[in-house]
Amino acid sequence: MIPTSNNFKLLFCSFPDGFGNFTYFMDMYEDESNNATVTEFPKVIGLGQKMYFGFRVESGDSELVVFPDVCKATTSSSFDSTPLHLIIEDA
Repeated sequence: MIPTSNNFKLLFCSFPDGFGNFTYFMDMYEDESNNATVTEFPKVIGLGQKMYFGFRVESGDSELVVFPDVCKATTSSSFDSTPLHLIIEDA
């Protein structure tokens, strides 16, 4: 079982040609319909149980979208922290 918490940390890596203000959001959902957001943490996830996440960005540019390449759970906010649990890899 992996207990999850609402202490999401978002590491954003970009090589922009311009500039702007961006707000990033990541939500966890109860099922694939993405209708019910998980609001109580920690949430216990069983081994092999699917997890459902939603990512979005808000900015003045309505054309922006989020393409997460890597998403992992670690015990600290360091990107290279171990142990790690891969959620998305090479998406």
